[in-house]
Amino acid sequence: MAASGRVPVFPLVCNGSLAARWASVRRNLIKAFGANSDAGAFHFIEYGNQEGRTTTFDGYDYIASYSDLIQAYGANEQAGAAHFINFGSAEGRTTTFDGLAYTAQYTDLMNAYGANNEAGAVHYITYGEREGRSDAGFNVAAYQQAHPDLIGKFATNDAFLTAYINTYHNTGEFLV
Repeated sequence: MAASGRVPVFPLVCNGSLAARWASVRRNLIKAFGANSDAGAFHFIEYGNQEGRTTTFDGYDYIASYSDLIQAYGANEQAGAAHFINFGSAEGRTTTFDGLAYTAQYTDLMNAYGANNEAGAVHYITYGEREGRSDAGFNVAAYQQAHPDLIGKFATNDAFLTAYINTYHNTGEFLV
């Protein structure tokens, strides 16, 4: 039973990554909890989940957004989340990298990883930046303009990118 006497509505294994993600998307919680993963996890279980909130911060995508963080932390998701909580938020940093959009630019990555956002971000952090690969991301709007029959078929860019990558990964053909 939770400290408030309520039974949590779902089983949840809380780790530092979950707690850091929850705190990072809630700037007001950063002031209250800092990088205290236990306090962040407790707050998410007690309040955030029941408010219908989700964790959306991605430490890998955040690190991949900044060359200095790639050099400092490598592919350490928790270090990225902690940096954002302790420094990045106050510095006005945001996440600009998208692992799916990065993967969709390269057939070798689509074949190797499929539609795995995390694998795309880790690849860029570990190899892609040094290889000089572009982090600009796949241009969904331009692709859909070239293939008008795809417009409106996908609710989000992530849904489109997932279908695009999986189609190539599974068939060797591009989504048309």
